[in-house]
Amino acid sequence: MKKITLLFILFSLIVTAQLTQKDIGKFEIEEGTYQLEVLTQKLEGNQYVTTKNKRYVVTIFEFAIESQKIHDNIDGNMKIDYLYDENSVLRRMKYSDFDDNLKKEVEYLYNQEGNLLFEKTFDESGDEVVEITHYYDNCKPEYINDLLDDSNSENPEEVFNCETITTIKKISNYTTSVVNVYKEGFGKIKKIDLEGGKDSPISRFYIYRKDDNGNALSVDMTKGNRVRRYKTSKYNEKGDVIHMKSGFVEFFYTYKYDDKGNWIEKIETSKVKGKRRVYKTMYK
Repeated sequence: MKKITLLFILFSLIVTAQLTQKDIGKFEIEEGTYQLEVLTQKLEGNQYVTTKNKRYVVTIFEFAIESQKIHDNIDGNMKIDYLYDENSVLRRMKYSDFDDNLKKEVEYLYNQEGNLLFEKTFDESGDEVVEITHYYDNCKPEYINDLLDDSNSENPEEVFNCETITTIKKISNYTTSVVNVYKEGFGKIKKIDLEGGKDSPISRFYIYRKDDNGNALSVDMTKGNRVRRYKTSKYNEKGDVIHMKSGFVEFFYTYKYDDKGNWIEKIETSKVKGKRRVYKTMYK
């Protein structure tokens, strides 16, 4: 059996809608099934009671997600089928309920270099409702002027590259754009929100400060002339986040690990007493 490694990166403020192929990374398992259970709990008396249960069951085949089932006792169940071409490139994802009633489909189109160009979402009737376009360009000067120094200002196009992601919601005719700035050897170091389409003015931007392992230690947000610390994170020796603060929101994490050093249980708490979220993993 071939091996596959999985890392499911979950955001604290919301439970992610689905686990994605980009989350592959850390848990070493054989091809097969990975399960993540997320329990939202509150303290009643001297014990925690589960108020919401969400469980992801992911089937892996040849290093790719083949299907995914999401069991949710509050928001309803969902399954996702992944369709690949002969080169194992993801082309379409089909979302349906457990009775096979189609809810939506997402189609992916790529350029000759294999970079994603378009993501098109269709509703259950086949009507296109969302189109996301990816542009890969040299960075505009206003996107990187604050990143230039003596070591990179002479040939910035060799150091920085930009990806602009424009989302158009067809029903409301609403357009948003985000620019991700990548630095050679460092990954993403800046995210820029634009006011509308691809060439619209900058609304705000975020600068990432990372450690030697690529973990984001802090994120600063600039809007107009105002700069504020948007987010800070701390990590343990295994590289797992143990503390995250964003504005007035603050989360703390504790872990249980298996004998391979992979976490099998993560408990998230906050300043709100008597409430927590528990993440449990299982794979085979």
